[in-house]
Amino acid sequence: MNAVKCRKVVAVWLAVALLALAALTACGGVLEVDVERTPTPDHAATATVAALATENARLATQVATLVVPTSTPMPSLGKLTYVQGGDVWIKALPDGEPQRLTTDGRNSAPRWSPSGEWLAFHKEHQVWVIRTSGTDAHPLDDGTAVNDARWSPVEDRIAYVPGVGSLHLVNANGSDEKELVPQWGGAPGSGVGRIAWSPDGTWIGYEWTETEPEKPPSYQGLRRIEANGGEPVEIYANPDPLATQSLLAGWSADEQYILFWRGLEMSASLMAGGLPLMAIPVGGGEPVELAHAVLVHDDFIASAPQGARIAVAAGGGRESWTHKRIALVEAGDGELTYLTSEDVVAFSPSWSPDGQQIAYVAAPDIGPVAGGEPAREGIRKRRIWAMDADGSNPRQLTNDPKYRDERPLWSADGSYILFARLVDEQASLWLMRADGNEQHQVVDELTPSPGQFGYYGHVDWDQFFDWWRGPVRDTEVIAAPTPGPSPTARPPVSLTLTPPPPTPTPRPPVSPTPTPSPPTPTPTTVLTATRTYTDTAHGFAIDYPADWDVDGVQGAFVWLSNQATSGEGHQAINIAALTEPSLEAMLDNVEGSSFGPYLIMAESVQLGGLEALKVTLRQAPEALSLLWLVITPQGQGLTIAAYGDPVLAEAIVTTWRPVP
Repeated sequence: MNAVKCRKVVAVWLAVALLALAALTACGGVLEVDVERTPTPDHAATATVAALATENARLATQVATLVVPTSTPMPSLGKLTYVQGGDVWIKALPDGEPQRLTTDGRNSAPRWSPSGEWLAFHKEHQVWVIRTSGTDAHPLDDGTAVNDARWSPVEDRIAYVPGVGSLHLVNANGSDEKELVPQWGGAPGSGVGRIAWSPDGTWIGYEWTETEPEKPPSYQGLRRIEANGGEPVEIYANPDPLATQSLLAGWSADEQYILFWRGLEMSASLMAGGLPLMAIPVGGGEPVELAHAVLVHDDFIASAPQGARIAVAAGGGRESWTHKRIALVEAGDGELTYLTSEDVVAFSPSWSPDGQQIAYVAAPDIGPVAGGEPAREGIRKRRIWAMDADGSNPRQLTNDPKYRDERPLWSADGSYILFARLVDEQASLWLMRADGNEQHQVVDELTPSPGQFGYYGHVDWDQFFDWWRGPVRDTEVIAAPTPGPSPTARPPVSLTLTPPPPTPTPRPPVSPTPTPSPPTPTPTTVLTATRTYTDTAHGFAIDYPADWDVDGVQGAFVWLSNQATSGEGHQAINIAALTEPSLEAMLDNVEGSSFGPYLIMAESVQLGGLEALKVTLRQAPEALSLLWLVITPQGQGLTIAAYGDPVLAEAIVTTWRPVP
């Protein structure tokens, strides 16, 4: 009998005893008016009460000796940082109170320092650092554009690459800054590209490119330098920088190998379909091919916590809903073993801390469908799975048909898994035990929404959250950022984008103002007084601020611009006609143009009720920040280019709609 049941029995016995005593007392004497008599003792009643008292004492003793079962408390699981309403938030897991660190709605990609006391995050083209208390917020490099920034894996120092292509290292509080690699000069894109720390924090690997103005690159390869300073050490130089390029992916956990994608012909279009994944000894030598084609996404590669084993999502084609399988390969010899079957599309491998299990995302392989509803239906079936590291014992951990599940991450002790969920446009974060039990939501909303489609079905979740799992441990390889196109563009393909007239000038940094108030995850810019521009030749209309100017030619292009702004803060929208017959062909045009090297991601969106692609760019010429590609009902391809503040640009572009 459990403790709760015993307590109920005791309560019943006590109630019976009290009622019996009350009844006996009520009947135990007789009251007369003029003669008082001593009541006759009722010995039977006395015996009954005594028996009840004895039984009550026995039951009370039994209850006192019982151990009441209690549930095992959930351990401390570190802290989350996430983006909600375009602002950076933090929360202790599993059930801490959310704390808001920024309020301007312009932030993304938050990243924890090793101690868990600092965060770095992107504010458009800038990178900011802030304490988790909400104090000491400051931009890197005085608020100029930063191409890449990475925390040391062992201490609160951050390495970053300014727009000029040098390499700097600075403490989290802004002190003791030093330049490790000076800028090279030459054409834009020269110097340091992507960077990646060695797991022990001793070395920083980086891409290096040398290009003279108006000439093809004369050098492209990989180098490393000690974090404490010294001379750069060459790891690999591409024999022909025009034919192949090295796109840094990270280090093996044993620090013996550098991983990289082999770029081909400086082509962003070829890169989008997957590139060969290579490994080369840190001391140099001949690269070894690990997989023939791997998409250039951070979560498609995962190094085991120890040694040189690499889990990859192998398979070419930019569509993430087909021809992707988890495989295991040794960085030293390139011998690849598939762990998942051909009829399942699987990606986002994640190692358990002990290296014995791999969590991953899986769904039925729906084949090479072009997109649309068949693709959406296929990616809705994505679930979290886990298997032993040799591919045996596969088991499904999530199975709620309402959700699409992605990006599994293990807790430091391997007892829990964090993952992202999507239902329609709503993204959230969930936590479960490693066996799939006790699933519960820990963050109700990630906004702006990543959308359902992402880039050909792939969502870059690193833009939305990061998990500090506790003090530094010597476990996982530190991955490089998601590589974009090669730093130097191939010869541009014709793209009708008229550059705006103002000359870019630096914009002063905007300081985030920490506040604990809850967010309002809605657009931060609302258009009030507007006018409408209608292009009857191409059949569309768009609203724009009433104080903006309009210039253009019907059926060709239109400029909507705020003449009161200038430099990098210049606000403008350019809509121009393209001749390509499909969204994919239009995207290939953009990737092959002079804007290709600045492309970060392309995601499928709805624009005026039509299928469209939204293209995000980084530090592009003339302060171009966003592109939308859409085909009108009349079959006309249009590019909508936004210059300046992307938040205001999105508020304007979302008013675009087709008209008869």
